[in-house]
Amino acid sequence: MESPLPKWVQFLLPFLSMAAFAIMFWHLWSDRTASAGTAAAIAFGLLLFRILPDLESIQVLGMQAKLQKRLAEADDLMKRLKRITEAQSRHTVFSLAYSGRWGGMPKDEEHGMYKRIIQELESQSFDEKVINEIAAPYLSMASRDLLAVFTNALTEVLGAYMVDYNKAITALKQASTGEENSAKILELEQALASYQISMISEVFNQSDDCKNIRTKANSLLAKLSLNDSDRSKLVQLVDDVSKRSKEIWEKRDISAETFGFIRQYIKRTTDIFEMQFPDGIAGPELE
Repeated sequence: MESPLPKWVQFLLPFLSMAAFAIMFWHLWSDRTASAGTAAAIAFGLLLFRILPDLESIQVLGMQAKLQKRLAEADDLMKRLKRITEAQSRHTVFSLAYSGRWGGMPKDEEHGMYKRIIQELESQSFDEKVINEIAAPYLSMASRDLLAVFTNALTEVLGAYMVDYNKAITALKQASTGEENSAKILELEQALASYQISMISEVFNQSDDCKNIRTKANSLLAKLSLNDSDRSKLVQLVDDVSKRSKEIWEKRDISAETFGFIRQYIKRTTDIFEMQFPDGIAGPELE
């Protein structure tokens, strides 16, 4: 730190101090003790006046060094706290995503806790990539639930188709003997075999996170022979749940409307079926 004294004063003060010391020794030589004491006081005063700014600079530099050390320690502590916060947030969000499957706190409270965690991470300026990773399990389960809304409706459709095919096969078998209608029966049985409910559960056993609902849903529909009217209604449902899932990942949150939609249609397969097919299904084309 630069001395507050002008340069010429800094140079002059040592000389004046030396002169005062010389006068002090002269008075001592002349046995004038009182005068010598006065001269000594003046000499020390001038010298002190010269070096005080430098002493202050040294003290300030020392304080700066201590302050920098404390700041470094505080920064290290903040980094440790952020790592602890990140680990705790990962664990909590993961628990909210999966433990809630078997009961626990009400869904509204669960969702509120998730939002508070994400908001706190955002307020602490966590990296967006880290926040997305922490939020992923909770959002993945929401997408999984939306996919389940679609598969619930599809399950009802497949069940109805299987009933119609079984009725048609039974009727043909009862109305024919020997090889009569055997080709048609075989054709219907092969078609019936494609409507297996197990193919739906296999979708949820895959390792990915159900984020891309449209791809999964379309892969199911592509394997099925459906009436155009029934397929169109299922495609509309795919569009709906896909848009909701996309919005969830873009906003890193579940809107109240989508949250209510999931809660309304996730529990009973017939609810979403009745909503999407109010007049029933058209059924398979068996002729």
